[in-house]
Amino acid sequence: MTDILNFWNTLYESSNTPWDLSTYATPFKTYLESPYAIKPCKTAVIGCGNGHECELFLDYNFSVTGIDFADIAIQNTAAKFAARGVYNTSAFTIKEDFFKLDLENEFDAIVEHTFFCAINPKLRYEYVRKVVSMLKPNGYFIALWWIMDKEDGPPFGVTQGQIFKFFQNNFDFELAYIPKDSHPSRFNSELFTVMRLAKKF
Repeated sequence: MTDILNFWNTLYESSNTPWDLSTYATPFKTYLESPYAIKPCKTAVIGCGNGHECELFLDYNFSVTGIDFADIAIQNTAAKFAARGVYNTSAFTIKEDFFKLDLENEFDAIVEHTFFCAINPKLRYEYVRKVVSMLKPNGYFIALWWIMDKEDGPPFGVTQGQIFKFFQNNFDFELAYIPKDSHPSRFNSELFTVMRLAKKF
């Protein structure tokens, strides 16, 4: 755990964060402006990094909790919340290892972007269990997956088929499509999904 944390902290300290687009991923904004968007609710952004998606969901009146275990990532996210005057009112941070969180039935929605591909693939089913545990009954899981064929990482590759395999036993897929407005560096290599929790383990 310590080695992994040091690895990510070092990347943030050196600004070696090539996954960071310096803004939110556009497919999230497209979704939030669509007729399919869920209503504002209590939402967690897991592996929130520098908080870009956190700010976007705040713009659409969601209550947002950014979760990450990297010190600088959480500091940067908290600073953005404080600058908006919403820290600890409608915007919160949790600095913790995702897999050690004890937040049963805590959130109406969870947002995923470039966190799943950052973890060891051996932890993917544990990741699913944690997402399921954190969501309230009928909660939503909103995700932008980076689809790639890459065994070594991070980022670690995942296929569309694997995404459906991991989540189909607990979720109903309400939306699943390849975005047309991905960042140019990820065009045709992303999958956007909105899932609704169907059953707990």
